[in-house]
Amino acid sequence: MAVRAGTAAVRAAAVREILFVLLLGAGGLLLALLAAFAPWYPAPTGRRPAAVVDLNSPAEPVSSNGLTAADMVGGPSRVPGVAS
Repeated sequence: MAVRAGTAAVRAAAVREILFVLLLGAGGLLLALLAAFAPWYPAPTGRRPAAVVDLNSPAEPVSSNGLTAADMVGGPSRVPGVAS
């Protein structure tokens, strides 16, 4: 009879330990979510929100040798009209 009472106590302790580990893990997950999604800096007050300023890409600059970026795809050693 004493063996069965000890077994029940061991099972209760195991259940308590598993519940403690699960609660500790859930608390850690909650803290990680709070740290990931909470603002880490004060929000600006009285300022306009950020917005896209310009949607046009700048004109492609002309290099001194007349090559464009499309001509240089193979690398700087590739010059049109010159055998490599």
